[in-house]
Amino acid sequence: MTDCKLCQGYGWIIVGRPNGNSGAKPCDCRRTQETESALGQTPLTPETAAMAVKGLCEVLDYAPPTEIGQGVITSAVLSMCSTTEQAMWLVQRACTLHTRWSTCGIPGLRQMQPGGVTQPAESSPNSFAAVCQVAVLSRRASSVRA
Repeated sequence: MTDCKLCQGYGWIIVGRPNGNSGAKPCDCRRTQETESALGQTPLTPETAAMAVKGLCEVLDYAPPTEIGQGVITSAVLSMCSTTEQAMWLVQRACTLHTRWSTCGIPGLRQMQPGGVTQPAESSPNSFAAVCQVAVLSRRASSVRA
């Protein structure tokens, strides 16, 4: 955090607000530092969060298809999760509980957010990929039959 060029090591970035006031938001270097201390955990990067959201949007019906819509969801995932494992668990859980974006949405993700929830040990990026692949194949099969 001390080498960060954005916050000069303070961990906070000053941002302007539309009403003319200014505020502070956590710098990404804080998230990296916090998660580096967790043993066996991979810090969540924006790229990894975007990949997880893309998978979520491919599985859930009526999910935002555009980069802008998925970017909003990615920002929400980044605010809720600090590790790749947490993000993958969150997306996997959403895919397990929901079939449509309209029944989940960002409020649904927040209700499932890692923190107070015990995550299963078998949760991993590989199991997430398997869940997504099965969901996509089953949806394709049901649409072919219809």
